[in-house]
Amino acid sequence: MGIVSPIGCGEDAFWASLLAGRHAAAPVTGFDTTDLPRSIACQVRDPIPAAEGMGRASALAVEAARSALRSAGLEAGDLRLCHALIVMGTTMGETEF
Repeated sequence: MGIVSPIGCGEDAFWASLLAGRHAAAPVTGFDTTDLPRSIACQVRDPIPAAEGMGRASALAVEAARSALRSAGLEAGDLRLCHALIVMGTTMGETEF
């Protein structure tokens, strides 16, 4: 399983935060919220490497896939040898501010 979440990236960090009852609600820092009705959100704050030309949501999805491969003891090249299923959930997709 590959987890990229506001309360932790990777299975260990996510589950530890979940079991400890942590939340990620905090003031938004990624963009100006002056004209918005709310300025609190749950943002993924862990550093996520992005490829050139890749939006934030795509970078998060790629990192989740990398995390899932590591969790399964696989490398990207291993996927050529088998069928793989990817299930992804998002609330907004790519959002550029």
